[in-house]
Amino acid sequence: MKITKLSRRKTQIIVITAGLILFLITIVYSVKTDIKAVARQMDETLKYVKEQCYIYNRYNEASQTKGLMRAIENAQQVNRNLTYTKDEVTENKLKIYAEEQRLTGIIILDANGKVKCEYSTDDLNSWALQDEIQKKTVLDVAAHPRKTYAASIVFEDGAQVDLAAYGRSDEKGIIITFYHTSAEYARNYNLTIQSLLSGYDTYSSGMLVVTNGKNVVASNDEDLIGQSSGGIHIIQQVKQKPANKLVRVSDKKCRYIGRMTKGRDYYVYR
Repeated sequence: MKITKLSRRKTQIIVITAGLILFLITIVYSVKTDIKAVARQMDETLKYVKEQCYIYNRYNEASQTKGLMRAIENAQQVNRNLTYTKDEVTENKLKIYAEEQRLTGIIILDANGKVKCEYSTDDLNSWALQDEIQKKTVLDVAAHPRKTYAASIVFEDGAQVDLAAYGRSDEKGIIITFYHTSAEYARNYNLTIQSLLSGYDTYSSGMLVVTNGKNVVASNDEDLIGQSSGGIHIIQQVKQKPANKLVRVSDKKCRYIGRMTKGRDYYVYR
């Protein structure tokens, strides 16, 4: 009788132990399977966002180049007009040229960079553009008439200016032509990465963050947009790990699984 009870107890212990081992194996297998599934989903999302960032960049760069080429061509045309008429440059004459070519404004500088005459359809004038038009590379155009300077300027509010500088042929001086694009129009016209990420919710897709190496330029958590990436602890932890590697990071509240991939101009985190 004692032997039977002892055998039964051993059998129960063996069964329970085997059950626990099987349970632990199942848990470990499930966790590994879930992690692989998460990693696969992360790979697909990061790859897609990275490719879209590249496409958006190419599109916006092509648009920017087109705007700069247009500004250069208009500066050259103003130069031809001034050379042909040989009249004194007046604000009314510049107004006519600007209206004909649909320019926001024209600024005429002497060889030393001093404003001789200007016209603008809005508040953007030589004073507002002073930092740009007084650059040495711009002033060098006066001494080298065949040289052309062009730049795209983005203001803090998101407004943009496409500007070109061209040396005068009739006398020593510089012709500045520019287009001013409002912040609202620039946002609507340019493709933005933020519009892409707005379709991912944080609950089902996790946190998606795109930085330029310094600041967050897009995220499906809009509170992060514009913040310094150096001040976001989780991002810094992921960034310190090898790119494209699934890593575990944590803050004071939670533990996370994350991954980072790098494009030409952006870092993409998830």
